[in-house]
Amino acid sequence: MLFFLLDFSSAVTMEVLLSKRLDILDTNKKKNLFKILILTQLVAPETVRHFFDTKIPPNDLANVLNKNKEIIENLWKNKRHKVIKDSQLELLIGVPGVVFPFYPQTSKKKGNI
Repeated sequence: MLFFLLDFSSAVTMEVLLSKRLDILDTNKKKNLFKILILTQLVAPETVRHFFDTKIPPNDLANVLNKNKEIIENLWKNKRHKVIKDSQLELLIGVPGVVFPFYPQTSKKKGNI
């Protein structure tokens, strides 16, 4: 496998991808998923970031997230197929200007007591 090429966070992502949730995907989808993972983590992370920045400019990211808060809430609250985990939602909330009323705002950031 490619674990020796990846940093710790990427290795964890690979471990999650290799878990039993991956068996719901057909072979082509698995191949495409791994291609995207390798592309975004190893081959060209800056190029991928630039591509996504052209689709949603960083200055507009908070507006896009706030406009789609109902969709994000449904993806987070769905108990059967939880698409967005708490840790992922906290990353989205960390974007300056993002407010999700459905998620309790706590001060979990480093340095806060």
